[in-house]
Amino acid sequence: MDQVSQLTLEICNEDVISLFVHKLSILGWEARKNLVHSWSILLKQKVDSVFCCVRYMENHLELLDFLVVCYDNKEIALNCGNVLRECIKFPTLAKNVSQDLLTKHPPAVSEFPTTHYNEQGIPIPVLSDLKYDEQRKQGG
Repeated sequence: MDQVSQLTLEICNEDVISLFVHKLSILGWEARKNLVHSWSILLKQKVDSVFCCVRYMENHLELLDFLVVCYDNKEIALNCGNVLRECIKFPTLAKNVSQDLLTKHPPAVSEFPTTHYNEQGIPIPVLSDLKYDEQRKQGG
């Protein structure tokens, strides 16, 4: 077993991932940024054909819940979002994150389509960009 695989396995076996997630807020900006980068690498590491960090997260879904809740903390929201973005690349984790968002934040979920799309289903920012382009072409 190579060193990266050994490190990945130890991080999972010793619950270091939980520590990473829960202590993210006490780290400085650069440390959080480096941790998120490390997480994206660790998550993709296979040990004996198993993504052990993914399996760890599947067995500790409360960590995904915690990351979603951390969006309320402006200091770490970006970092938590990046960790979640890496997690949802794996179907089992994506399913749990989606369920969490849908069940714990129904007002935001129901509000999103009405504030981001028009009646025809076209994203509103695209429409405003088109309007701006048309005005620019007309010289006004």
